Amino acid sequence: MNPLIYTRGDKIPGIRLDGNNVFEVKALTQWAKDWSIKNGPLFVEFMTYRYHGHSMSDPGTTYRTREEVKKRRNDKDPLKILENLAKEFNLASA
Repeated sequence: MNPLIYTRGDKIPGIRLDGNNVFEVKALTQWAKDWSIKNGPLFVEFMTYRYHGHSMSDPGTTYRTREEVKKRRNDKDPLKILENLAKEFNLASA
């Protein structure tokens, strides 16, 4: 099985990006729209992270540790990424 979902489109080209970075998502979707209008379909895979299980019957604790979820929140939380980039590029202040 091919784990690179964005490459499975056979004759449809694909691209993958960090779906937790709002600026990357915005830039890619603008580019993908223009590309698709000129060239046809494009498969886009947004890599994200689900902090909770799917439902009450799947709390999400059997296949990952609390430490993993905590590390992910500290390192790749979408709101923290947005906050840091907004400060870095003077789009907002603390």
